[in-house]
Amino acid sequence: MKLMVDDKQLDYLVKEFVNIYARMKDLNLDVFSDPPLWFMPIETNQSRKEAAKYFLLAAALLDTEVTGNSRNVRVLLDDFHDVFGPRLYSISDPKMLEVEVQKCQSSFEFFDQMGPRKNEIPRIVSKVNAFIQEKAQNDVIEYAGQLAKKGKKPIDLFEELCLLDTERNPSVGKFWIYLRWMTRKSPDLALFDFGPEDLRVPLTAPTLSFVASRELVDNSLSQLVESKGETTALLKNSKTVNYLEQRLNDYAKTLFPDDPAKVDFPFYVLGKWLTGFKLNKECLEKTLRFFIEKYYKIGTWPVRYLVERRQLNKYACDFNIGAQSQMEIPVAEFLIKNNVRFEFEPLQFWWAKEHGIVAIDPPYTPDFLVHLRKCFWNLTECGKTSKIM
Repeated sequence: MKLMVDDKQLDYLVKEFVNIYARMKDLNLDVFSDPPLWFMPIETNQSRKEAAKYFLLAAALLDTEVTGNSRNVRVLLDDFHDVFGPRLYSISDPKMLEVEVQKCQSSFEFFDQMGPRKNEIPRIVSKVNAFIQEKAQNDVIEYAGQLAKKGKKPIDLFEELCLLDTERNPSVGKFWIYLRWMTRKSPDLALFDFGPEDLRVPLTAPTLSFVASRELVDNSLSQLVESKGETTALLKNSKTVNYLEQRLNDYAKTLFPDDPAKVDFPFYVLGKWLTGFKLNKECLEKTLRFFIEKYYKIGTWPVRYLVERRQLNKYACDFNIGAQSQMEIPVAEFLIKNNVRFEFEPLQFWWAKEHGIVAIDPPYTPDFLVHLRKCFWNLTECGKTSKIM
């Protein structure tokens, strides 16, 4: 028998979940994640200028088809900076980067985790650098400030940044992520003078899972999203993406009218977790209750970044994530051999003792989050998949 979910109560849970997760920095901004960002914490005018340029490069590369996942972007740019230093933001010849990418491919196995279009990395970086040097005159913050003084909105800068992607792929939504990083206050960076009320939430695979589970459109969407192939095709249809993105943003505005992009990173975490479940309001409600309950019980976020590991990678680089210990490697090998997709939580977090007293040690690293056929946390009616920490 199908359970009836009260929309008002569901939206209350969604809002509480967002308020919890909106306090956490995402992977690209986290100063405690490896490799370290050499210009953070941002304390000087020079570091502010560099942050605006660095994160524009990071956002442009934030494409599953190109770099695989966001942590690969961070490792890649760290390697480029080691080689080029401040010249990283002025390289206009893609061939200079092609050589470096080839070196990385031969020395770091983590590049096996890059997307099928990884050869586009040098072109993407050189196009972004042309914008930084020629359009923004090497100061993206000042450029954005001049736009704001003229009464321009984030959408105007977004449209300019979209020109960096000549094919106008739906993945240009990643530039909304950049504008969130630059515009919102902590845990984002608040480097631009735009108002957060004018930001938009891009439609990505994770936020699409939320749209389907909240049933913001008809139920046929959930069936499409449950298929990876159908999801990929849907996200390449600009007309459909625009419609679904509008539905998502209309909903975000009802929750946080002065700051709709507040939902962006929380919906990313939630959407990644929901992958593989039957996407409906009943499942969403149980998932939200699970996350909220665990947060208050352990005193921290029960899930952080959900970095997908498509292959085993024993010796990637100094900042390796994935199977490393004598216990982890055989488990990862077994999962890969049996074609079981898994994700990895790259960061440690601290458990809390009873009665709300936060533990000093030991830290806990979830390691593998494995998709299984049955649910082990009272979500059996939600679908076919669960995740085990």
